[in-house]
Amino acid sequence: METQLSLKERIDGLVAAEHANTERLAANPSFYPVPTRQNLFDRKRQRYDASRYVCVAFRRRTDYWKNWWVPFGNMNSGFDFEIGGVRFPSTEHAYMCGMYSTGRPRHIALQQAILNEKSAYIAKRTIRSKNPARWTWHCIMLEWMLYCVWEKTRQSEEFRKLLMAVPRYAVIIEDSSFNPRAGTYWGCVNPERKAFASLVRKYVRTIDFQKKQERDRAMDTLLWDFCNFGVFEGRNQMGKILTHIKECLHQGTEPEISYELLNRKKIHILGRRLEF
Repeated sequence: METQLSLKERIDGLVAAEHANTERLAANPSFYPVPTRQNLFDRKRQRYDASRYVCVAFRRRTDYWKNWWVPFGNMNSGFDFEIGGVRFPSTEHAYMCGMYSTGRPRHIALQQAILNEKSAYIAKRTIRSKNPARWTWHCIMLEWMLYCVWEKTRQSEEFRKLLMAVPRYAVIIEDSSFNPRAGTYWGCVNPERKAFASLVRKYVRTIDFQKKQERDRAMDTLLWDFCNFGVFEGRNQMGKILTHIKECLHQGTEPEISYELLNRKKIHILGRRLEF
């Protein structure tokens, strides 16, 4: 059985290796190709090797990458934006409303229920999981997500600044390693980082914390310091969308959103048809 000391030694060794790797990459970065519009809609699984590229992975609103706050997930509130005169507390709220956007009374009621729920997590669990999306949803889901994330980025100065703070050479990744149900469509999995988290969990259990919050904070601090390690694999649709939008901001352009497609599919929000 591993002792507290042996666990700490293993953790310290892994963190030291991660630090050396990240410092080496920051001094002489390799640029992963910035995803084009075509890349956003292809079906290829991506493979991001953290020994070759600086990988900035996000998961929860409270997460940091080293000393950078990376609250880039769709579930996170605090960066409100409007579409069609309706205010959305998170990208996920807007995305879910797109699932029920035919303008029919049943869909209007579902959209209102989503907007009434402050927590995107709860709305997803109680509404989205129990109601099928409009039958043409698969045709527009990525286009609608790209549009929603762009509107949030365009309208929220705070979110835009946080996104632009990520180095241009870094790869942005949604880390799905700790959420197997999320799969590898929107994000990626990284077995090495997940294994490190298990090691840290074992270690913090050997420490006598007075409060659960203190234990959680100690674990998070170690995970935030161990960011650029292992291999991330998955389609990483959210990471690609965010990286694409960030590059557009650098170039002073806008993402290539197919407004023609969105118009043709007749998207309604609370009974009003959107015109793009």
